[in-house]
Amino acid sequence: SRLEIEDGRYVRADWYYPEGDEAPERLIYLQHGYLGIGPMYSYTAAWLAERTNSIVVAPTLSSNRYVKDGFWLGDDQVYRATAALLLGDRDALTASAVAAGLARKYGADAALPDRFTLVGHSLGAGVAAGAAGYYAEAVIAGGATNHLAGIITLDGAPPGTVLPDALDKLEGLGAYIPVLELGAPRDGETRRVDEALNGHRPGHFNGVVLDGGEHLDAMQGGSWLIQLVSYLYQGFPTEQNKSAAQTLIAGWINDIFAGRIDSSTGACEGVG
Repeated sequence: SRLEIEDGRYVRADWYYPEGDEAPERLIYLQHGYLGIGPMYSYTAAWLAERTNSIVVAPTLSSNRYVKDGFWLGDDQVYRATAALLLGDRDALTASAVAAGLARKYGADAALPDRFTLVGHSLGAGVAAGAAGYYAEAVIAGGATNHLAGIITLDGAPPGTVLPDALDKLEGLGAYIPVLELGAPRDGETRRVDEALNGHRPGHFNGVVLDGGEHLDAMQGGSWLIQLVSYLYQGFPTEQNKSAAQTLIAGWINDIFAGRIDSSTGACEGVG
């Protein structure tokens, strides 16, 4: 369907619903990376919907930094607009879900789940982090209930100080919000996400860097041609790392929603 991400501005949004007739109680907001679009993550999104029993929405934003009025994937306007979508009555998000079959699948009275997790790949991790920061600010200022369960960055490349600023804001919620990174090695390059997470949460488990990983380990979609071209540009992931990425993301999201992340260590609690 399409999503009114701010007043009068519409973007494409792809929605994924798990099997079954019972409405899920979890929502995942999945943001693509630079030069990507939502459908390029269709297998990843469908996997997450099934394995975490969540409704997944994947909006498509412009990767053109010179787009008219500057509303693109790496812009602060997008972070604010995304946060606003997840606050209050969420009319715009609900209208998009209904247009994509929410009411047909779960009934006319079906509502979107309150609790949500933000997932962002590459530059999309900036959207996840930036939106989380503005969301936390609004919740604190308005005395509202926090429904943000956690954040996962996928080989994240948030601009500048977006992630450390968001981590500062999240601390004001008075509750531990897990932030986990699934990354790939970067030869001779500082990983900004690692610096931010280790700086704010020293001694914590803050994620995994896959041995021999590539930037697109987590980006899996239904078009072999798009996958091939993308891999030629960014590197070919191994089959075991593609599988590991899906397993880790879904497992972390399940643990985040279930409250199984130890706030003192960042580790997942329990057997398995």
